[in-house]
Amino acid sequence: MNRSQRSRTVCYRCHRRKTACDLQLASGPDAKCSACKAVGADCLLRPSNKGRRLHSASGSAPIEQARLAGCERKPFSSLTPAYLGEMSFHTIFTPSTGHLQRDDTVRVGDSSAHALGKENTGFCHEPIDQIPARNRRGNLEVFYEFFYTWCPILDVDLKEESASDAQCIAVDHALALVSGNLRAPLTPHASDSEHYLRARQLFYSCSNMNEIDRIRTCMLFYWWSATPPNMASMDNSFWWTGLAIRMAQQIGLHREPSASDSNAALKRRIWWTLYARDRIISWCQGRPCIIDDDYCDVRSPLTSDFPPSKSHEAEIFVHWLRLTFVVGHVNKTLFRARLAGGSISTPPLAAHLVQWIRSLPIQLSLPLANDQAIPYERDVLLLHLPYLSMISLIYLTPTQSRLPGASVAAVVAAACTARIIDEFLARGHLRFLPGTVGWYIAVAVLSLMPVLSLQHLNSHALAHIRTLLVALEHMASQWHSARGLHTELSKLFEYDSLTALRATQDQTDEASTSPRSAQLSSLRELCAGDGVVWADFFPFVTEKTSPLVAVILLECQHSYPDLWPGNDWPSVFDEFFEEFGTLPSGELHASLG
Repeated sequence: MNRSQRSRTVCYRCHRRKTACDLQLASGPDAKCSACKAVGADCLLRPSNKGRRLHSASGSAPIEQARLAGCERKPFSSLTPAYLGEMSFHTIFTPSTGHLQRDDTVRVGDSSAHALGKENTGFCHEPIDQIPARNRRGNLEVFYEFFYTWCPILDVDLKEESASDAQCIAVDHALALVSGNLRAPLTPHASDSEHYLRARQLFYSCSNMNEIDRIRTCMLFYWWSATPPNMASMDNSFWWTGLAIRMAQQIGLHREPSASDSNAALKRRIWWTLYARDRIISWCQGRPCIIDDDYCDVRSPLTSDFPPSKSHEAEIFVHWLRLTFVVGHVNKTLFRARLAGGSISTPPLAAHLVQWIRSLPIQLSLPLANDQAIPYERDVLLLHLPYLSMISLIYLTPTQSRLPGASVAAVVAAACTARIIDEFLARGHLRFLPGTVGWYIAVAVLSLMPVLSLQHLNSHALAHIRTLLVALEHMASQWHSARGLHTELSKLFEYDSLTALRATQDQTDEASTSPRSAQLSSLRELCAGDGVVWADFFPFVTEKTSPLVAVILLECQHSYPDLWPGNDWPSVFDEFFEEFGTLPSGELHASLG
């Protein structure tokens, strides 16, 4: 074989290690060189630098053709509308709105939907699969700093010199996609869309990839969505999460691994990450969950299932997972109530949420007692966003208009959400947020809008709503769902603000003859509860949390003592706390069944 042929027939691993590669001697669909076969690594043909069109070892389509696959421009009008559920906050979408304009087009995997502007990556003359070792290490560092807590699916020791050695090219590209979407390198590199398209092509065509790496690739696509959630697509986080779940079930990750399985801890972390995402995405988009608890016997993860250096991240993940048990339970309860055309009983749902917030260790408590979040921990703040959103959601009531009604619990939860988002804005920490945060913001905005009609709360509610809409506008450059939510909420906000202005003017005129009579009626309606001690949702709240919260605390405690419950739990909670209130937190999941 001549020198030219030898230089072109080499796998990535041997090329990086500068060792001889005998891939050209292998044959068959699962061909591997002897070096890769010896260590069980993926063996992928490295594209040529000579500008020739090469095929992979398995005889798949040319690399350049694969890079362009799926890049055709697709008008949204050609996509099939997808089902969104009927939760109270989904009513802001109409059949013709809630996504990009009908004449807009999308390039599948186009980074312009995920980044502020376009950039020249300087990658024109480099093979896309040749990711430099320093870039691979940088991608891992970004992943571990910002994403590992919510996606603990890798076991890499960054202190080791070999940490950046590639074991799977598809995972490499998926990591580059996640990292570049947040903090792209300033050295020459491929664009996010190139990394996505190449990882997707390898996912579908590479027969040498082991199933764990294939699932990991899917899971990393969670931070990339090329189409809005209300358009049927095979390029969004809902699709990729569902695909990862099915593959995980295929290889039995929903069953408890054997005691002799050396990868048991990793498999549990992968499965429960998928479980949590299934609950969160299904709730946000109003769709049924894929995973049925009755078919799973894998135990919940413990901090011992994580590397010792990740004990803090492990603690956050374990409590986040327990919250998603509650999320799934509440989502199913709300769905069944809507199917039956009735209302829900809020005390049982409230009991589960209060039990969760009480179970948190002090280091994971929400630091909102003062006007600054000290200490500031991104992941602790993010942990509480779905909790606050669940409170708002169960206390949003349907009305005849597109705007739901809200109670004081929903309003306080929304104010706390705005405080957390404001902390992220102040530090420029928005791009690490998953797309589901856009839905949490939408729930908070809808919870605050009814307060605009109260004169002495109007300005404080406006400030929170503006903060939330600013964050949503920034997220719109990265997430199609955020763009649609921002468009529709801005329309509602503009209309509702005018309505609220007229209402407050009417209150002022009426107050001249009957002092505060309109305010009294409105605030009493806001504070009227269901027997739940709503303050127990918020052990972290004080008058310094926000001006809106301060006014509500003052009014409810002093102006309406009859509406301010005592410290004892009402009897309606007794049966629920007898059932699970004193159980070890690890048994909370079983109690929700």
